[in-house]
Amino acid sequence: MASSSTSSSDIFLGPFRSFHCCPNSEVGSKGIGRMISHIKRHHLPTEDRKSVLREALSSDVGLFIAVEETLKAFGQWMCGKCMTLQALSRYCHHPDGRVRFVTGDDGSSRYIVGILKPSTKESVTNALGGLVFDVALLDRVFKEPITTIKSIPHSCLLAFSQALKTTLYKVFRPKNRQECRPGNRKSLQQSSILKSLDTWGKEGGITKLVQNMLDNPEVGAIRQGGGILQKEATSSNTNIRQCLRKIADGHFIAVVNVLCSSGVAPYNGDTIKALEDKHPFRPPPSMPSPIISEPPLVADFDCVFGCIKSFPKGTSCGRDGLRAQHLLDALCGEGSAIATDLIHAITSVVNLWLAGRCPTILAEFVASAPLTPLLKPDNEIRPIAVDTIWRRLVSKVAMKGVGKETAKYLNDFQFGVGVSGGVEAVLHSANRVLSEHHADGSLVILTVDFSNAFNLVDRSTLLWEVKKMFPSISLWVNLLYGQAARLYIGDQHIWSATEVQEGDPWALFFLPSFCTLLCTRLETIVSSFSILGLGLELNVKKTEIFWPSCDDAWFICGLAMKRAANAVDLMGLLPQLCDPQSDLLLLRSCMGIAKRFFGLRTCQPVHIKESALFFDKGLRRSIEDMVVCGGPFFGDIQWRLASLPIRFSGLGLYSAYEVSSYAFVASRAQSWALQEHILCDSDICGMDSAYLCAMTRL
Repeated sequence: MASSSTSSSDIFLGPFRSFHCCPNSEVGSKGIGRMISHIKRHHLPTEDRKSVLREALSSDVGLFIAVEETLKAFGQWMCGKCMTLQALSRYCHHPDGRVRFVTGDDGSSRYIVGILKPSTKESVTNALGGLVFDVALLDRVFKEPITTIKSIPHSCLLAFSQALKTTLYKVFRPKNRQECRPGNRKSLQQSSILKSLDTWGKEGGITKLVQNMLDNPEVGAIRQGGGILQKEATSSNTNIRQCLRKIADGHFIAVVNVLCSSGVAPYNGDTIKALEDKHPFRPPPSMPSPIISEPPLVADFDCVFGCIKSFPKGTSCGRDGLRAQHLLDALCGEGSAIATDLIHAITSVVNLWLAGRCPTILAEFVASAPLTPLLKPDNEIRPIAVDTIWRRLVSKVAMKGVGKETAKYLNDFQFGVGVSGGVEAVLHSANRVLSEHHADGSLVILTVDFSNAFNLVDRSTLLWEVKKMFPSISLWVNLLYGQAARLYIGDQHIWSATEVQEGDPWALFFLPSFCTLLCTRLETIVSSFSILGLGLELNVKKTEIFWPSCDDAWFICGLAMKRAANAVDLMGLLPQLCDPQSDLLLLRSCMGIAKRFFGLRTCQPVHIKESALFFDKGLRRSIEDMVVCGGPFFGDIQWRLASLPIRFSGLGLYSAYEVSSYAFVASRAQSWALQEHILCDSDICGMDSAYLCAMTRL
């Protein structure tokens, strides 16, 4: 475990800083001034924490040595029986006698009395083999819609952390309404998990647990909220429950998407056919030579741990049932007793995948994902894939490892991912070009859209481009996209053989990289048709060549009013939640002024005044419904108070009309350097008339 040491600035670090979410382990920590009082207060206040540390000291020789060094430096010794700290001259009193610190005949001393120093000899781990290569059993497990808990119960953290080094676990499922009660459910979950973990560690236990789970006729029959199978809920009620769960997890943008959703398409033949059309099966791609020009990327512990922490709260799981929150639970709290060993194990697995050492037979499961067919407003189907946490974690680590090379490769061809203010800078630059050359009829703007772009990318081109530009991660990308992967729909599956999965963190890079290849080939209009070699197809209906008129007030006002009306309609859905606190939270975070910020920052204030006033009326109406339920006592003064920031005792619901006066100017100023970079090869420089006009209105 972590050792106590003195940094270059003479800051003493605690030996238990990896335990109990110790604040001394945070980045930027300044050490502990009163070490002994901190250990007593934070690490040894309860019997549970003492038990965790006693077990850790008994098994971790590095931690044992670090604690002894700390105690020696502060003139203290620890009684292993009661886990208390004493001065070297004091006894520790117990009903059966006294324990005291002694010095050995050779002058050596043990500052931890009652706990034997762990052996430094490596233990041999007997790994179960064979089961992981049973493709039929793996496919059967992945086909079952198994519900998992979102976080690990407190009393199970240590046992789960130990078991996570080798495998997963089985969760308890309620059998009747009595067991569905919160108190009973929690205790039954804990006892079932501990029992399963104990069985898992025995010889043949893993096979027994998997078979018991698959033989259970109730697998997949229990709903999320527990209880016996109930009648199908309406799409509206399902959406509302899902919204409240997303709010609890802090996924506010997802709440908006769910609230406006048309629901999930029924799992029937028509849905399967529509999904197969979007995921056409093709032969395996042409694989690059296995000879690589540089060694595979090797991740360190800090990088892996940082990527684990970067997962948002409530991140969904794949068909394997493992969630990012499970990993965080195991690495923090009481499970932190073996956190260092666990993060070492996780990092080793990540590096194994990056090095291409995963058997190819498992690739179709590593890259698999459950597919949810969402209905669009026009009754078309939008497939949503949720990759496993392991796949997303390794891809995050890979992206972080080649981040600088990626930015250099994409260069001036994309401004949407990882570029602060990039989209606003592109629009401002285009408007400056229009303002300068609006009378030049020889210029045109080309907007390009690809049909089903994520699902039609040619994988052979993708693999060769990654091999050429990013050889250190090519083995991992080959594993994911070198063969077809399984996409599970209920208890069936289709094959993913052509596309880049949208749930993959790499999807945000792969599509811009194809656009980069396309841009480098656009030397002539004829040569642009080489996009067919990339697997992409133009969407003719959305591909346009035009030269807009400059400052078209009618068009800008109409578009701004349409967007304001959509935002007001969205706020009108809030009463369905029947939760005023959630309504206010959503208005502040993503459904109020947040829906208008982009338009306010990219359009001139003079053209959006009417739409801003219309939006403010809708926002005020929503606030009245929350505060006074549409009744009296909510006038102009209350509206003004509500629009104040929270630090000034307001509700933080800003007025679009007031924000419009400075948002456009602020965006132009903040993205000015990026605009100059985009327009560096043009003759455009200095402020344009739109910016100067907005400045005069401040």
